[in-house]
Amino acid sequence: MTDGGLRPDAGAELAREAVAEAVGRNMVLWIEAGELRFRAPRGALTPSLREALIRAKAAIVDLLGEGRRCAPASFSQQRLWFIDQWEPGGRTAHLR
Repeated sequence: MTDGGLRPDAGAELAREAVAEAVGRNMVLWIEAGELRFRAPRGALTPSLREALIRAKAAIVDLLGEGRRCAPASFSQQRLWFIDQWEPGGRTAHLR
């Protein structure tokens, strides 16, 4: 896929960057009937983020696919990530 003369993988790169920024702003993104949908707190969707999402829309649809949501990590998920960063591959977070 090319996006206005950019290298073929640039669309995927723009999509990842736009999704990361959106999730960092506590937005939830998903694909419904082939269309990009989102839910965002008031003020989260800045003009520059809106433009980035529009520009990377096709690549975001490909990246997420139907039925998947991209949302901020829960507090529990953040703790598990931190533990894994502290001790990669460790068994600290395993429950029995």
